[in-house]
Amino acid sequence: MKKSKINPLEAHFEKLILVAVSVVLLVVVAMQFIAQPNAVEVGNSPTPLAPDRVFDPIETEAEALLARMRDVNPTLPEVPEQDVAGQFAEVSNLSIADSIRVTMLGEGVEIEEHDIGSAGSDAATTYAMPALPVPARLAVATHRATIDPYEAITNKELRAYLPQEQPFDTVAVSVEGTISGASLLASLEEDPDGEAGPMRPLPLSWWRGNLELLGVEVEREELGADGSWGGMTVLSGVPGRDTLLREARQEGITPAELVQVAQSAEEFMRDIAQPSFPQTIAGPEWVRPSEMSSEIGLSDEDREIATLERRYTSFEKRRDGLLLQLESVGSDGGGNDDRGGGRTRGGGGEGGRPSPRTTPTVDRDQQKRDILQTQIDAAERQMERLADQLADLGAPVDQDQAQDSQSNEPEPPLPALLEAEDLPVWVHDFGAEPGKMYRYRMRVVVNNPLFAKEQYLSDAQQASAGSPTVEGAWSGWSSPITVERDRHFFVVSGSESDAIGNGPRAAVEVYQFYYGYWRKGSTTLEPGDSIHARAKLPDNLLLWDLARLEETGPQSGIGRPAGGRQGFERDPEGGGSNRRDFIENNPDRPMRDPGRGRGLADAGEADAPEGATKVPSTLDLELAAMLLDVMPTPGDKDSTRVVLRDPDGKLVTRMTAADRASPLYKRLASNAREGETQGQPKVDPNENRPNVPLPGSRDREFEEGGGGAGGGG
Repeated sequence: MKKSKINPLEAHFEKLILVAVSVVLLVVVAMQFIAQPNAVEVGNSPTPLAPDRVFDPIETEAEALLARMRDVNPTLPEVPEQDVAGQFAEVSNLSIADSIRVTMLGEGVEIEEHDIGSAGSDAATTYAMPALPVPARLAVATHRATIDPYEAITNKELRAYLPQEQPFDTVAVSVEGTISGASLLASLEEDPDGEAGPMRPLPLSWWRGNLELLGVEVEREELGADGSWGGMTVLSGVPGRDTLLREARQEGITPAELVQVAQSAEEFMRDIAQPSFPQTIAGPEWVRPSEMSSEIGLSDEDREIATLERRYTSFEKRRDGLLLQLESVGSDGGGNDDRGGGRTRGGGGEGGRPSPRTTPTVDRDQQKRDILQTQIDAAERQMERLADQLADLGAPVDQDQAQDSQSNEPEPPLPALLEAEDLPVWVHDFGAEPGKMYRYRMRVVVNNPLFAKEQYLSDAQQASAGSPTVEGAWSGWSSPITVERDRHFFVVSGSESDAIGNGPRAAVEVYQFYYGYWRKGSTTLEPGDSIHARAKLPDNLLLWDLARLEETGPQSGIGRPAGGRQGFERDPEGGGSNRRDFIENNPDRPMRDPGRGRGLADAGEADAPEGATKVPSTLDLELAAMLLDVMPTPGDKDSTRVVLRDPDGKLVTRMTAADRASPLYKRLASNAREGETQGQPKVDPNENRPNVPLPGSRDREFEEGGGGAGGGG
């Protein structure tokens, strides 16, 4: 048998394969230590990095970014200049295609040719301006009082309406109406002609929280001698007081400034809608014309009851306000002597200076409590006296109801225009002249929501954007009112010639308003005599050195300055503003029942306080009216017919019984009787110190009545 021969390569093939694989494995293992086969590229790095260094570039960039963030003076990029006007002109001058074809899914859509026009007001929206509320239920009434000398010297514009010499007796016509903002709000929220109409409502951002009442204006007309109305004059506010209406209408006001004026209206709403009567030193409290009008047609007794009830309510409100102050003494801010000043809602004024006294706070607080309690007691005594008078007239005060109605809450703020419902508003006219007849109408003024927005308005509304204010429609005219004359005379009795040779005679009473009250003088006339009478005055009425008063400030009449002008505080009775708490800066001054900071003379002060002089003891009353004849009245033994030539040169006939029975005569006579004891309080037997009215404040407690000094003709 032949033996086969095997090739050595074939015999050792498996071994060769094993050796080759082992060599490759060794090479691979060696490359792991000699080369970097796992290196990777990271970001913009030109060199691949080993796996353990992958995060190094990221960490470097993060540190560089953090350093730039912490750099307080970084290098800012340059901003290229932009020619916005040129770009806009270039875009606005582009031609407009006559038609445009839009192809979509193979179907053409033809857009109808339309003349769009250039960008501008032609393409702007026409907005509907809502109708502002029209004042309703107008009432007018006159008010007489004596202006505080300090008010007269600090308010130069008001001074022009006052007499040249003291006392600064004045008469003003107050015009009252009511407004409602509910309809205005509804018209602002509704589209006037629907979505299909061309008009659009004002954008919310133009009026919400930014449409406010800035002022109330009245227009006055005077009745001429020919029986026609004329001499139209527009009035607003109180002379000399800064108003938001004046600020809004100042020349060059910007839209941003107008927004600020409107936003401050809420804070000054009461001064805008219900301005207080200027501070007075004597005379009746100011009463709203609507309340005065409600007494027209009442009997004398009912009118007296209404007056007493009004005064009772006034003292009640004052008592409640004092109780509120008493509760706050000693609490946070209650005993702080550093009284700031600045602009306040009562009419302005500068801040007072802190008291230089170093009395411990606890003593000051006790002094304040004592003073407030004294004022509370005085108000309650007046309430008791008025309650007794009402009971005598058959109209007793319901004490339980009065107790339930007592409230120490401060006077709530007036609502904003859009929230107002039958809000009373009024204006005082100090330019009305006694003896003349006037009529009035009223309108409201708000900030213009279209002001300086021409770019959003159509051509038809461009002019509406020029004025910062918008005036509402005028109301209807009020009833005519005659401003009461400063003097009146009444023929109270008369007699013919008698058997012993006495000629015709007539007894005449003359009344003139002076220092807060009507003063009465009596005389007897014979044919050819004009009226010359003399009225007796109280012995404690004072005239003030205005130059010294202006230098030292209010309340200087007690012998030392008041320590700076005091700020104002609104009178809760609505009768004006009174300077706040002069007593706190003068706790050691002599006083008794110092109501609302009014000073009282020391018991030993027989003469006038420093800086003041007493008025003469009598007042001459003269009228250019002449008695012509006296004759009996047929069938009436109690009345005599008296013929006179009045101050206007006209022949008039007076019936003595009619003059004595006239409501005007009764009102003036009653007020004159009250004026005889002006400033002389009803005090306890051991209290004999007289009450001296000081400029800068007043106290109603010791001024009995006075309510008859106002009223219209």
